[in-house]
Amino acid sequence: MDINIITEFISNNGLPIFIVLCFLYILFYFWKFVTKLLKPELLEILEVLDKLDTNVRTVENDAEKLNQKVSIITVVKKDYASKTRTPGNTRSPGQVKH
Repeated sequence: MDINIITEFISNNGLPIFIVLCFLYILFYFWKFVTKLLKPELLEILEVLDKLDTNVRTVENDAEKLNQKVSIITVVKKDYASKTRTPGNTRSPGQVKH
Protein backbone atom coordinates (compact mmCIF):
# COMPACT_ATOMS: atom_id res chain seq x y z
CA MET A 1 0.00 0.00 0.00
CA ASP A 2 1.41 3.33 -1.02
CA ILE A 3 1.85 6.02 1.65
CA ASN A 4 0.41 8.65 -0.69
CA ILE A 5 -2.92 6.84 -0.78
CA ILE A 6 -3.05 6.82 3.02
CA THR A 7 -2.16 10.52 3.34
CA GLU A 8 -4.69 11.44 0.67
CA PHE A 9 -7.40 9.43 2.45
CA ILE A 10 -6.56 11.11 5.78
CA SER A 11 -6.60 14.58 4.24
CA ASN A 12 -9.94 13.96 2.49
CA ASN A 13 -11.77 12.11 5.29
CA GLY A 14 -9.94 12.94 8.50
CA LEU A 15 -7.73 11.08 10.94
CA PRO A 16 -10.54 9.75 13.22
CA ILE A 17 -12.20 7.99 10.28
CA PHE A 18 -8.88 6.44 9.27
CA ILE A 19 -8.28 5.23 12.85
CA VAL A 20 -11.79 3.74 13.02
CA LEU A 21 -11.21 1.86 9.76
CA CYS A 22 -7.87 0.54 11.04
CA PHE A 23 -9.56 -0.59 14.24
CA LEU A 24 -12.32 -2.34 12.27
CA TYR A 25 -9.69 -4.15 10.20
CA ILE A 26 -7.97 -5.33 13.38
CA LEU A 27 -11.30 -6.56 14.78
CA PHE A 28 -12.06 -8.37 11.54
CA TYR A 29 -8.63 -10.04 11.56
CA PHE A 30 -9.11 -11.10 15.19
CA TRP A 31 -12.61 -12.47 14.46
CA LYS A 32 -11.27 -14.45 11.50
CA PHE A 33 -8.44 -15.83 13.65
CA VAL A 34 -10.81 -16.92 16.41
CA THR A 35 -13.37 -18.53 14.12
CA LYS A 36 -10.92 -20.35 11.84
CA LEU A 37 -8.18 -21.44 14.23
CA LEU A 38 -9.45 -21.42 17.79
CA LYS A 39 -13.06 -22.52 17.41
CA PRO A 40 -12.25 -26.03 16.05
CA GLU A 41 -9.70 -26.53 18.83
CA LEU A 42 -12.15 -25.37 21.48
CA LEU A 43 -14.84 -27.69 20.15
CA GLU A 44 -12.42 -30.61 20.31
CA ILE A 45 -11.46 -29.70 23.88
CA LEU A 46 -15.13 -29.46 24.87
CA GLU A 47 -15.76 -32.91 23.39
CA VAL A 48 -12.88 -34.38 25.42
CA LEU A 49 -14.14 -32.65 28.58
CA ASP A 50 -17.61 -34.07 28.02
CA LYS A 51 -16.19 -37.60 27.72
CA LEU A 52 -14.08 -37.01 30.83
CA ASP A 53 -17.12 -35.79 32.75
CA THR A 54 -19.03 -38.91 31.76
CA ASN A 55 -16.16 -41.13 32.89
CA VAL A 56 -15.85 -39.31 36.23
CA ARG A 57 -19.56 -39.72 36.90
CA THR A 58 -19.29 -43.43 36.11
CA VAL A 59 -16.35 -43.82 38.50
CA GLU A 60 -18.19 -41.89 41.22
CA ASN A 61 -21.24 -44.15 40.83
CA ASP A 62 -19.05 -47.26 40.95
CA ALA A 63 -17.26 -45.98 44.06
CA GLU A 64 -20.59 -45.27 45.75
CA LYS A 65 -21.85 -48.77 44.94
CA LEU A 66 -18.65 -50.34 46.26
CA ASN A 67 -18.90 -48.28 49.44
CA GLN A 68 -22.46 -49.50 49.96
CA LYS A 69 -21.36 -53.11 49.44
CA VAL A 70 -18.50 -52.73 51.92
CA SER A 71 -20.87 -51.22 54.49
CA ILE A 72 -23.30 -54.11 54.05
CA ILE A 73 -20.50 -56.67 54.37
CA THR A 74 -19.16 -55.08 57.57
CA VAL A 75 -22.65 -55.02 59.12
CA VAL A 76 -23.28 -58.64 58.18
CA LYS A 77 -19.86 -59.65 59.51
CA LYS A 78 -20.53 -57.91 62.85
CA ASP A 79 -23.97 -59.56 63.11
CA TYR A 80 -22.48 -62.96 62.33
CA ALA A 81 -19.70 -62.48 64.86
CA SER A 82 -22.14 -61.44 67.59
CA LYS A 83 -24.44 -64.41 66.89
CA THR A 84 -21.68 -67.02 66.89
CA ARG A 85 -20.07 -65.93 70.18
CA THR A 86 -21.38 -67.41 73.36
CA PRO A 87 -20.55 -66.13 76.84
CA GLY A 88 -18.03 -68.94 77.51
CA ASN A 89 -16.53 -68.90 74.01
CA THR A 90 -13.84 -66.22 73.68
CA ARG A 91 -12.40 -67.25 70.35
CA SER A 92 -13.65 -65.64 67.14
CA PRO A 93 -15.55 -67.76 64.58
CA GLY A 94 -12.53 -68.01 62.27
CA GLN A 95 -10.17 -69.49 64.90
CA VAL A 96 -9.46 -73.20 64.95
CA LYS A 97 -9.37 -75.14 68.22
CA HIS A 98 -6.02 -76.95 68.75
